Amino acid sequence: MLELKNISVILSKGTINEKKVFDDFSLTINDGDFVTIIGSNGAGKSSLFNVICGNVSTVSGSIILNGKDITMLPDHKRARMIGRLFQDPNSGTAPDMTIEENLFLASGRGHWMSGITKADRDYFKEQLSTLGMGLEDKLNRPVKLLSGGQRQAVTLLMATMSKPSLLLLDEHTAALDPKTADVVLEMTNNIVTKNNITCLMITHNMQSALDYGNRTLMMQDGKIIFDTCGQERSELTINDLLTKFKENSGKEFVSDKMLLS
Repeated sequence: MLELKNISVILSKGTINEKKVFDDFSLTINDGDFVTIIGSNGAGKSSLFNVICGNVSTVSGSIILNGKDITMLPDHKRARMIGRLFQDPNSGTAPDMTIEENLFLASGRGHWMSGITKADRDYFKEQLSTLGMGLEDKLNRPVKLLSGGQRQAVTLLMATMSKPSLLLLDEHTAALDPKTADVVLEMTNNIVTKNNITCLMITHNMQSALDYGNRTLMMQDGKIIFDTCGQERSELTINDLLTKFKENSGKEFVSDKMLLS
């Protein structure tokens, strides 16, 4: 379970660029939740992830992950519990290293200097085969030579091999072509649901926000203005979401990235 309790965040505090991003913000994510997050530009979606990961410090409030207060825990220690994928497929991997070397580093199956064993390779092949991209036969290929979709798939596998307490997907298909994005989304759904991983996914595709996961949050100005799950969510359409946004924010939805289908 993830709990954010009365979080306040101020960026560039004490400068001319000072900006309050969150003010007494609270949110609870239950174990096994797969939550999609939508919102207009500057709504605070990625800032929320930065707060959870420890990349941005809080002024007040607390962050509890699986019963442990991680508010003061540095980002590199949180990374042991929290997996994160970014929009850029080039993030999250070591490009000059091979697929198997990247997986070995991410798997925690031994110390780097101990070397990769046959058992390791068999395990990596087994995991890669679940992606359906033929990467199990390309263990020695440098990651930089992979396509964007292949690289994002490997990054997804790396982030979930040692089941994280929380997985954050920050527009992780936005830089891919529509066909590849659909493949990676299905792959994501399979991995998250099969392993019962608690997951938050920011998306600019409203249909994907309704098609995947079990709960959808709508954000605006650092606040959650709409939170839906269950039957209510299953009956929503894209037009319903746009209406909900206007009803709860008093504004028309504006995003330079939003895909309506």
